[in-house]
Amino acid sequence: MTPIVFQIIPCLHPTQSSCGLLPEQPMNQANCGISIAPPDFFKYIHSGKIQAIKTSITKFIPDGVELANGQQLHADIVIFGTGFRQELPFLEEEYRRQVIDEDGNFNLYRYLIHPNIPQMGFVGYNSSFYSQLTSEVGAWWLLEYVKGNLLLLPSPPAIYQEIAADIYWMKTR
Repeated sequence: MTPIVFQIIPCLHPTQSSCGLLPEQPMNQANCGISIAPPDFFKYIHSGKIQAIKTSITKFIPDGVELANGQQLHADIVIFGTGFRQELPFLEEEYRRQVIDEDGNFNLYRYLIHPNIPQMGFVGYNSSFYSQLTSEVGAWWLLEYVKGNLLLLPSPPAIYQEIAADIYWMKTR
């Protein structure tokens, strides 16, 4: 896309701008695809049924999370919508070093799990143009994995080889 197109696209989505959901950098510099908002999404934000909070989580607390702005939110479940910056500041350094390499690549099998951290999974780190579809497929795969229904996973060395091949492909495509 040409630079002018990247300037026009936000103008075509004024509801994103009025809700404070535009990225902080131009779309051609953001590592993302085009999103498709579900029906009534922006209407619910404007009415207050959905609260869009643009900040980060600093820590988990007994009944929810504490945000970088100091606000504490009660939460039964936490879904990380990391947006345009794929970072994991909420992970302890030990796990972050395993999941993200020095170049910022995610070392995840099928872009979902790390072989050394089997109790943690991610959805949406595949940077696909069709991320809604691939994230949904990934969520279903992850669900079956967590339920223990995927018994024939490759060995850890084979998983690491596949992760390395995926990263190589991403760098050279």
